[in-house]
Amino acid sequence: MNMLYAGRLLTGLCAGAATVLVPMYSAEIADPANRGTVGVYLDLSLTVGILMAYVVGGLSGPTALSAVCGVLSLLAAASFFFMPESPQFLVLKGRRAEAEDALRWLRTGSAAPTPKESERDRAARLTPLCAGGHRVDVSAELDSMTRLAVESEERERASGGVLGAVSGLCKEGSVSPTSRAVVLVVVLMALQQLSGIDAIIFFLQSIIKSDGSALGPMYSSIVVGSVQVAATLVAALLVERAGRRLLLGVSGSLMAASLAALLVYFLFHQELKVDLGAFSWLPVSCLSAFVFVYCIGFGPLPFLMMAEFLPLEARSWGCGLAACVNWSLMFVVVRLFNLCMNSIGEAATFGIFCAICILGTLFVLTLVPETQGKTPSEIRQHLQDREIHTVTRRMSTPGGLGVV
Repeated sequence: MNMLYAGRLLTGLCAGAATVLVPMYSAEIADPANRGTVGVYLDLSLTVGILMAYVVGGLSGPTALSAVCGVLSLLAAASFFFMPESPQFLVLKGRRAEAEDALRWLRTGSAAPTPKESERDRAARLTPLCAGGHRVDVSAELDSMTRLAVESEERERASGGVLGAVSGLCKEGSVSPTSRAVVLVVVLMALQQLSGIDAIIFFLQSIIKSDGSALGPMYSSIVVGSVQVAATLVAALLVERAGRRLLLGVSGSLMAASLAALLVYFLFHQELKVDLGAFSWLPVSCLSAFVFVYCIGFGPLPFLMMAEFLPLEARSWGCGLAACVNWSLMFVVVRLFNLCMNSIGEAATFGIFCAICILGTLFVLTLVPETQGKTPSEIRQHLQDREIHTVTRRMSTPGGLGVV
């Protein structure tokens, strides 16, 4: 048992680190045109892993599942030896030449430079030929990264570093773009977990046992896991077409509708003792629908938007804070889920999750800006404009700060 606890502790630490580092790395290496699609891959890997756990664990047991997960983890770790460093990170550290090489490799896959490369050869290398014969100029993107790094360093010096930036979040009347970004990211992460998704996934077989599904717990879990993977693939296809905000709004509203249907089922089946044998398919259908719409919006997009909203100077500690909130709330919700199911019943428990999904949808539609196709500077400018609008409105109201 001690070995089980130790292994779970290590996997938990690694998973927590991955949810901080992978969104940052993905956002910094992705081409702006497909940043959203690349950002969804983290959630795709999670859903594939959950489905694999249902299949291998259900058919072969925990020993085989641990072995498969261990081998896949080793392969993933080995693959990082062949991946380039983030160009944005290299620029931030003043290593421009290495950033050029990394960016060129990411955009074109061309060969590395020779040790005694001339300036002319170096200039030619920045516009290499792709397989299709079109020239790709990475110098403009590199210059943009350089400007972003300079602006980030200036803001960090002005705020007094990390401690100054954190203390600035708590100043009354001061809502900087960084503060607004941190609040948006933390609330999105909180809403993701408070929707009840992980509690439902972890206790899926117990929920299905209680509703008497004809498929049985194991196969019902595999169905729901397959739905997760399919929905995440849909999200990857839609995120750069429909936009983040629309997907979040649709996801939140349909999650609430799925939970409302589940609430009604359990209200009649468990509380009012109505025979719903003819509707035994409904719980698995509602859970599948809930998981599907979660995976097209509130599943992958908070992690993607976390890296998009946070500026460079706040990205490391901001992502860490958001991930800490996410994992902490996951622990709380999972711990309280069984207690709520046993004390207030299934209907009331799913009713709470339904209400949170409704509030989350309203939050997205009223306060979360669209980030699709926008550069980091444009996203920050949008948050800055909202700050100016808020301050102006306060100053123009009776009893406000005075004359604009």
